Amino acid sequence: FSEDHTFDAVLTADRLESVSSGLVRLAFSQTLPETLPEALLAENLSACPDVSLRRCAIGNNRPYAASILTRGAVTVEDCTLYSTYSALVLGGGLISERLGGGMSKACIAGNRFLNCAYNGGYPIRIRGEHSAYSPYPVNHNVLIEKNTFVLPSRCFLSADSVENLVFRENICHVDKSLPTSNGNETTPFTLIGCKNVVTESAVEDEKNHSRAE
Repeated sequence: FSEDHTFDAVLTADRLESVSSGLVRLAFSQTLPETLPEALLAENLSACPDVSLRRCAIGNNRPYAASILTRGAVTVEDCTLYSTYSALVLGGGLISERLGGGMSKACIAGNRFLNCAYNGGYPIRIRGEHSAYSPYPVNHNVLIEKNTFVLPSRCFLSADSVENLVFRENICHVDKSLPTSNGNETTPFTLIGCKNVVTESAVEDEKNHSRAE
């Protein structure tokens, strides 16, 4: 993968040799160009696992409850997530601290986001680089539905470079007694470089909800 997509291709590796702790030599079936750009990313698509989190409680981590980077399918269902910053972080797309080709599919459903992102960020964060040099979405097919958010303000999702994004049938309970900081977000969504997006406003729910301490 290259910044401007000029060298994007799926190649077959015939041989892999570990030259040193920081150097690997690959031999491909296909003929490569004589020169290649700097900062080229090679990713083994066959080695990207599917990841499933079901009925897990994850929290008190700094900064995230769960951070997942894979091109495989991601499923997060019936979990309770709480942390000081974004509770769930997905995606990548050539960001320096999250090198990867983005994700192909994610379903985030029936979870409880409790008392999270009070120190900044959004409960759900999808990372991806979008610029004039990489104008195409790197993340695809994200469904976020039937989750419950218990938060000090209405902030749910930040997404960069996603194609086919759906946010629907979610419930929000605003609890003003929860702690906040100067970094706490107050807008429901921040979307950058996304295509084919459907977002429904989360339904306000005044029922009592248990919250993470």
